[in-house]
Amino acid sequence: MASVQPATTTKRPRKSTTGAINLAAADKRRRALELRLAGATLEQIAQQVGYKTRSGVSDAIKTALRLSLQEPAEELRAVESARYEQMLKVLWPRILRGELDAFPHVLRVMKQRAELLGLNEPVRVNIQALVMEIGRDAGMSSAEIRALADNVRGTLDDARASTASDVIDADFVTSD
Repeated sequence: MASVQPATTTKRPRKSTTGAINLAAADKRRRALELRLAGATLEQIAQQVGYKTRSGVSDAIKTALRLSLQEPAEELRAVESARYEQMLKVLWPRILRGELDAFPHVLRVMKQRAELLGLNEPVRVNIQALVMEIGRDAGMSSAEIRALADNVRGTLDDARASTASDVIDADFVTSD
């Protein structure tokens, strides 16, 4: 008796549609931005490009702007970093030969490069001690110094709550 073998099927690999979807979304955002720059209203853009709502168009335009600025900034950062590297290549042999006049130049280049690449640690400041010192130097009473400290603490809290703030982290520590 012949045995029956199950039919073998070969599965085809599924094509990923993620790339196509991302390209389509990027193209849609680009068209929305172009229309907006040409003076079209959000409603007109929604109709022409295929967005359901004005807020969808607005979000797409904001994303397109952010992405269009992000890429050139990254490219510029890479170009500037390469320039700093080239400067260091020129200056470094002078450092190795002990030419003291090259040190300030190298340090400036290294400082700028570190700043460009975000390599520096945030500066930590003891604000409590600073407020007390300023208050004492100004001849303020203890009550005035406490009021100043409360004002500074409120300003820090406001800055921390603001998304546009340059404050990364700040703590106000009281020594009570």
